[in-house]
Amino acid sequence: MIEGLDRWLAEIETRLGELATQEPAERFRPAAEVIETTGRRRAGLTRNFVGALAKAQHDARVRDLLAEGFRHSRPEVASVLGLGSDAADDDAGGLVLALFHGLLLQVLLDPGLAIEGERMERAQERLLGVLPRG
Repeated sequence: MIEGLDRWLAEIETRLGELATQEPAERFRPAAEVIETTGRRRAGLTRNFVGALAKAQHDARVRDLLAEGFRHSRPEVASVLGLGSDAADDDAGGLVLALFHGLLLQVLLDPGLAIEGERMERAQERLLGVLPRG
């Protein structure tokens, strides 16, 4: 499952390859679009992820594997989005993963809960209006 999530991130990175020279703000929207289009093929992976999360509460090995997967993915996500490579950038990668996984779980429960396209843009703009700056 972790390898599947890593392959998915690699696919996103490959599809965003031509954006490597652009600013992070210019990468976020195309990344969301790639996630939308590739995510539909990953429903089984999402279900396995949910199962692993439930098992991790009672199995230290699964918990450690998932935690290591997150430790590995945070800087990878930060790199794909051009956020940098220091501790704050890894934390930003963690926040992006939280958004990503949270939406994955919601859509798994009900596809009508998807937030895509213009709805995603409006939601992001709304959040930007309330997040602290600097």
